[in-house]
Amino acid sequence: MLGDATGTQVAQAPLPGLHAAASVAEALNFIGGEVVGRTATMQDSDDDGSPGPDEGAALVPLVCVLDPVEQATRTEYELRRGASLAIGGLLLSDWPHGTTLAVDSSGVIMDATGKAAETMTGTQATLLAEADARKQLVALGLVGDARLAANRGPGTAPMATVRATGGHAPSVLIRLIGGQYVIEGRSGTISLPPDHRALLAVLAEYRGRLIDKATIENKVWGPGGSPKVNRFDVVMKETRTKLCEAMGLATNQGTRLIENPRHAGYRVNAELIGYDVWQLRDLLGRARTAHADDKYTALAEAVEKYTGPYLADFQQDWARPEARGLARGVFGALVQLAGLETDLERAALRLDHAAELDPVDSLVCRRRMQTYAELGRIADVRICYQQFTEHLKQRGTKVDAQTTALYRELVDMAEA
Repeated sequence: MLGDATGTQVAQAPLPGLHAAASVAEALNFIGGEVVGRTATMQDSDDDGSPGPDEGAALVPLVCVLDPVEQATRTEYELRRGASLAIGGLLLSDWPHGTTLAVDSSGVIMDATGKAAETMTGTQATLLAEADARKQLVALGLVGDARLAANRGPGTAPMATVRATGGHAPSVLIRLIGGQYVIEGRSGTISLPPDHRALLAVLAEYRGRLIDKATIENKVWGPGGSPKVNRFDVVMKETRTKLCEAMGLATNQGTRLIENPRHAGYRVNAELIGYDVWQLRDLLGRARTAHADDKYTALAEAVEKYTGPYLADFQQDWARPEARGLARGVFGALVQLAGLETDLERAALRLDHAAELDPVDSLVCRRRMQTYAELGRIADVRICYQQFTEHLKQRGTKVDAQTTALYRELVDMAEA
C-alpha cells in the first residue's frame, strides 16, 4: 500500500498481494479496515474455540509503505492499533513517532531509542549496500530508480540500508546504574560479583580506549593490586566467560569481547557490548545540541535510564567523582525538563526528583516553591522551604536571603 505520488507509480504494477492506494488517507482507511477485520477474526476464534493466530496459521503480514505528510498523527494511531495484528509500516520521510537505531558494522542493533526500542536492542539487522537496496526497491515496484537518484542529491555519500530481521546475533548490555550489576544478554541475565563488576566498570570509563593491566589492578584493588596471586588473570577470564555465556557464544570467544590488541592494553569491544551508563551519557550529550522536541525526548529518556546511583557501593576513589558527575548530569536534565514541561504538575514532579539528587540547590528550591504556588499548593511551599532549611542546617549553613524573601512573598500572597 502506498500513498499519493508513490501509489500512482505502482498502481498498474502486476504484483500479487499489492494494494496501491491513490492517497495517504485511502491507504490509512485500508489499514483501519484490516485492523477491524483481523480483530473480529481473533475474537471469533476465541469465542468458538478454533485456533487463533498463536495456535494455528499465522496472520499474513501487511506492510504499508507511504509518506504520511500531514497524516502523521493518524498514521501513528493506525499503526499502533495494528502492531499486534501483523500490520506495520515503512515510512518514507522523517517520523517523530518512530525509533532510532544504532547499528554496528556487523548489523547488531546496539542501542535503540524511541517508542518501539525496548525489544529491539540486541537483535540482528541485515545490512544492504545502497546499490542492493536500490535494486530491491525498484524490482518490487515500490519506487522508481529515477526518484531514488533524485532523493540522494548531488554529492551524497553512499549509505547502508538496514532491514531488521529479528535474527540471533549476540549482544549484551552491562548495567551499573541503580545497584543492579548484571549482564543482560540473549541467553539471560547474569549477576556480577564485586571484582568482576569493578573490572567492567573500569573498562566502561575508558570506553574503547586501551588501559594497561597495572592501571586496571590499581583501580580495582587499590595500590599494589590484589593480594591474591594471579587474581587479575582469573577475574579477566571469568568476566569474559560470563559475557560469552550471556551472548550465547563459546567461552573461547572471550578475547573478542574484552580485547587486548597486540598486548598493548585492554578494552571492551563496543560493537558487541553496551553499557547503561554509555546510553545515558550519550542521551545527555545529544540533548546538549538538540532542539525542541528532540531535546525533550533525549532528556526524558536519559532521566528514565537513571534508576539509582551509578556504582552505588563502590569504595574505589575513582568511582565517586564519576558517580557524582553522572548524578549531576541527570540533575541538570531534570531541571531542563521542568522548564520544557507545559503541565505544571509534571514540572513539579521533575523538580521534586531534582531535589532528591541535590537537596541544597537554592535555584531548584525557589523554582519548586514558585511552581507549587502557581498550582495553589501553599502547604507544599512551606514543606519545601522547611526541608531546604533542614538540609542546609545539617551542613552547617543557612538559607540565602533571596530564597527566604521569595518564600515570604509567596506565603504572604496566599494569606492576603
